[in-house]
Amino acid sequence: MPGSKLIDIDLRRPDGVRAQWDTRIAAADGTAHVVYVDAVSGQVARSRVESDQDSGDKRELVALLNSTKISPQVAASTATGRRKGTVSAIGLENSDGGPVRWSVDLMMNDGGKAVLDIDSATGSVVGEQVDLLSGR
Repeated sequence: MPGSKLIDIDLRRPDGVRAQWDTRIAAADGTAHVVYVDAVSGQVARSRVESDQDSGDKRELVALLNSTKISPQVAASTATGRRKGTVSAIGLENSDGGPVRWSVDLMMNDGGKAVLDIDSATGSVVGEQVDLLSGR
């Protein structure tokens, strides 16, 4: 969708076999769309408009997206620069009243998982959780 911005993206296997990216994007007016993308081919499998948005929801989403200064790509790069791994999800969050941040989920090269919170205005890491494999 031209001019849209990413809200979140998550790698899933809904049928247990084929991986897909579940994404939420927003148009310039704040209308959110859910888009399912085949993770292998990159082709859009299907999409839909989020039906439960009212005008207030759209205004809030536009304000949230406009408050970000760094892209999700920069946030992912920052996260993988700190912890070696593959991004499995990234999403824009502002749930605790703190700074708006990109939450980046990583599958680390050693098999563990990490979630890094990247400040969407400064690009700095503001939170990090690491789950190592048990027994390591």
